[in-house]
Amino acid sequence: FVKSYIESGDFASLGVITEERLASAPDVPTFKEQGVDMEIDKVFYWAFPKETPDEVVQAFSDAMEKAVANEEFQEEIVQYWVEPVFLN
Repeated sequence: FVKSYIESGDFASLGVITEERLASAPDVPTFKEQGVDMEIDKVFYWAFPKETPDEVVQAFSDAMEKAVANEEFQEEIVQYWVEPVFLN
């Protein structure tokens, strides 16, 4: 993974394309800080066919919310410089 190469010094990180610095990489500046007016936040979402029963969608939503709040998941995912936020 790229993070391990950056931490070892084999790669240099030029910046992140997010609005704010990542909590997991606070020393890496944003491109905006460096004068490049660019910002892209990754968004992942799930969609269901419109005929999917509400209880199925709610069960999935509840499971995703629980997963994102899970401490072990948070510790694992931060290794990849991902900062998950649950939105429903």
